[in-house]
Amino acid sequence: MLRFWYLLVLAVLLFLGCGAIGFVDEDNVDKCGEKKYTSSKQICESDVLKEPCGNGYYDPVTQFCSGQDNLIYDKCNGRVYNSLNQICRDNIVLDKCGNDYYNPNSSFEYCYNNIVNEYTYTTIGTQTWMTESLRLKASDAKCYDDKLDNCVIFGVLYNWNTAMNICPSGWRLPNDNEWDALRDFVEDNGECSSCAGKKLKANSELWISGKGTDDFGFNALPGGFHSERASWGGNTPFIGKGEQTAFWSATGDIMGSCGHMRTLNYNKNTLSLINSYNSYKSDMAYVRCIKD
Repeated sequence: MLRFWYLLVLAVLLFLGCGAIGFVDEDNVDKCGEKKYTSSKQICESDVLKEPCGNGYYDPVTQFCSGQDNLIYDKCNGRVYNSLNQICRDNIVLDKCGNDYYNPNSSFEYCYNNIVNEYTYTTIGTQTWMTESLRLKASDAKCYDDKLDNCVIFGVLYNWNTAMNICPSGWRLPNDNEWDALRDFVEDNGECSSCAGKKLKANSELWISGKGTDDFGFNALPGGFHSERASWGGNTPFIGKGEQTAFWSATGDIMGSCGHMRTLNYNKNTLSLINSYNSYKSDMAYVRCIKD
């Protein structure tokens, strides 16, 4: 009896066709070019398979559907980007900065206080130096007196570990030998002795006195520096705005707590070294990058 029912079912399935027992008729499958697709979710236009996005469809090879606004955008040189905070211009993804956009991968452009700026540089001897201190944001960076205006004027204060890695691609933090080479070139070509500080300080009234001649375009401004040690006894950790500035050197006690700085002071004409005996990596100074 069971054999009879088995044969009956088999006969019915064979009568209905191969599709009823798991075989697919390839002629009846939706295809877009050589690709199979689900017609209820996708469409095929000119042999291009497109996915749904909002009220339309897009080609995932050359386009993307933005999750921010559910609109379709062309990829930027093959890259997907955030349509709310970025745009594609000349095949480059630009980040939003205020009402403008900038290239975050550029060595010279940066966004600060919602304004796009460009770093300037000068060649002194065989070296190329930025003519202003960095203003790149970092989690452990500070503005002098915690006031944004001071970051705009003087740059951002960094500790030594951050300073070691903050320069843009193609630039680096100068070491003691490179600072010495700058000093020697300035003094040799300035026809003076122990005068590098005066030649490198900006000719600016921001110096309370003893402003420089800025003969080489280095444009050092008196932004002071930051040291928690100075705050003992209730004093402010911010020191010396208007009177001095301090720049980090890449030279330091790599495994220890000490680093080197170079300072310029209103009452000195020299470019002074603060070495490992009195400069801690937790202190904060400015960064002047030198070109690789």
